[in-house]
Amino acid sequence: MEAMIGQMLQKSAVKAFAHIKPFLWGIGAYITWGAFLVVGYYNIIMAWSLEYLFYSFYSPLPWGTTSSEANNFFFDNILGMTQDNGEPWSLHMGVGSINWHLMLATLAQWLLVFFCIYNLTNTVQKVVLVT
Repeated sequence: MEAMIGQMLQKSAVKAFAHIKPFLWGIGAYITWGAFLVVGYYNIIMAWSLEYLFYSFYSPLPWGTTSSEANNFFFDNILGMTQDNGEPWSLHMGVGSINWHLMLATLAQWLLVFFCIYNLTNTVQKVVLVT
């Protein structure tokens, strides 16, 4: 609905809903915030995918052949959610240290999204110029 209204009014979600009724700007802000949360969540999943892409060049594959080995690999190597003694992480232990390889993968994913949006903007400008 917000895409249709934004397309019709040629405004962002916040401005489009505020154009309909000034007190409706909050709906547009809520929609924008929700979209940002979804993009952030999907970027974390894509960072996991980048990690798996990196590990896929190892021979044999480090996540093994069974689902329990794959589960252990995900929690141990990707998320880093096990202690030094092999016990699984629990909430009462606290947040823990920063998982640097996952942070770098997340940063790479955000940079990839930024450059895709940046290049798409330039590409659309060239198409509009021609048409």
